[in-house]
Amino acid sequence: MVNNKGKVVLVTGATGFLAKHLIPLLRIKGYYVVGVAKRNECDVFMDEYYRLDLMDRALTSERVKQVSPDFVIHLAGISFVNHPTWEDLSAANVDATENLLCALQAHQPDKIQAVLLASSGIVYGENAIGCINESVSQSLKMSMENQSLQWNP
Repeated sequence: MVNNKGKVVLVTGATGFLAKHLIPLLRIKGYYVVGVAKRNECDVFMDEYYRLDLMDRALTSERVKQVSPDFVIHLAGISFVNHPTWEDLSAANVDATENLLCALQAHQPDKIQAVLLASSGIVYGENAIGCINESVSQSLKMSMENQSLQWNP
């Protein structure tokens, strides 16, 4: 059996649907779970919870340094494919992810064992073919806009 005691998992979007199901499983497996989300309160039990807007680059960096995670599961973002504005989607899904990755790279990148970036159908853009599956190409519009951002621990 793997000993996960003392291994810290940072979960973004900790108040969302996926996190509500994932966090209890991580705790059962012995991980120390630290959750962050925009909401003031969280109804999922975890070891630590912080209100954090990932659009705040400085605070995101400060929180990542404080938490010092071994693993990161990034679930925060807008998942609704028909969200009305590209600007909101880009800020929540691209810019916030970039802020998180920059913070992770700035603070003990060698300690981080894995980063999981969750996504949604929004990466496929406006799709007129109806059903979306893994054979559908991603929209170029939703690809990472800042190609200079690379993970180099």
